[in-house]
Amino acid sequence: MVLTKSQERLAMLGGVLLLAPILALTGLWINNALTLSRLSQAMEARADVWKEDAAAIDRQVTPASLKDPIKRNAYRLVNGHGELLPERRVIVTVQVPIGLKKTGADRPGDLATLADDAAARTQEMAERECTLMIGPLAAECLPVAATGRRISANAFEYQLQLAFREAQPFGARDRDGRYDFTLTRSTPGSEYMRKRFYFAEADRQRQKIYAAAADACKEIRKRQGNCSITALSVASKLDPGTPMTRLAASAAYASLVPTMKLAESSAP
Repeated sequence: MVLTKSQERLAMLGGVLLLAPILALTGLWINNALTLSRLSQAMEARADVWKEDAAAIDRQVTPASLKDPIKRNAYRLVNGHGELLPERRVIVTVQVPIGLKKTGADRPGDLATLADDAAARTQEMAERECTLMIGPLAAECLPVAATGRRISANAFEYQLQLAFREAQPFGARDRDGRYDFTLTRSTPGSEYMRKRFYFAEADRQRQKIYAAAADACKEIRKRQGNCSITALSVASKLDPGTPMTRLAASAAYASLVPTMKLAESSAP
């Protein structure tokens, strides 16, 4: 059968209309493949950035042990162990009751006055907390931030951030050695957290936590040769509606462990 020119044009148009979606989808697929390839290359390049950062921090430390950004920040504190660095701080939460009935100050107006008085003592609280840290834990302490807020009709909370310089030296380190950087976390003074205390005793109990954190680092120093406390948080919080408090604490300890020693300890 011989097609007329008009029929040929219609056939060609039909073919174009049929091929157009296929060509468009093929082009889209190719474009997506190229985009994914470029993204993959960019992600691979970005994934290796940490190696350069880790190597730049300390050539003596295996880069893999500094892969985590948290570890890299902690190592910078270890490098400045003997300095009062604002990044090395204790975060303290202290809750105290206000308007105890035995004082007679339980009327709304009196409670508001007591809350204002508590707020005015915020900086004083930070400075007093620093004095509790001086000794086994800190050789020097400086308030970095201090805030206070009323958390209920009869309770006030202080949030304190205190920079400190450790009282104990970092420990041994061979300048020709090769090390892995380790960061461990624990709960110092866990035995003090099993019971409640009257709020007036909380200062003395927190002081025991500070000493316990220093003792824990001392034990690590005996085993590993060195130790530095890179983070510490302590809280004494009220049981709601009572003048009794409970303690909580968490600490992070950093060490440089000879690479061979770490390999031997992890061997089956």
